[in-house]
Amino acid sequence: SIITDLIIKTISIENIIYTVANYYKISENQILSRKRTKEIAQARQIAMFLAKDLTTLTLESIGLNFGGKDHATVLYAYNVVTALTKKDNNVLHQISEIKELLKNL
Repeated sequence: SIITDLIIKTISIENIIYTVANYYKISENQILSRKRTKEIAQARQIAMFLAKDLTTLTLESIGLNFGGKDHATVLYAYNVVTALTKKDNNVLHQISEIKELLKNL
């Protein structure tokens, strides 16, 4: 539908990374870094999850946008976050809040 197309076009990876970084009060560089502290790793995985969920980009393109990560890493992040949303309502709530912020950009 036209509405879906509009939403897909306006949500870019840049917007997702920016919004997720702001939401978790970390820098965009931290999301793109190789840092593995729990909060940064989870924010990065959520950003990758949203990139796969809200854009039409391939796993390869998403990985490249996250500092040259492998497509398998993106898929892994997507699966981890999907599993988390099923067992942790907090994560589910955070993701819907981030989606709302993205809609209003």
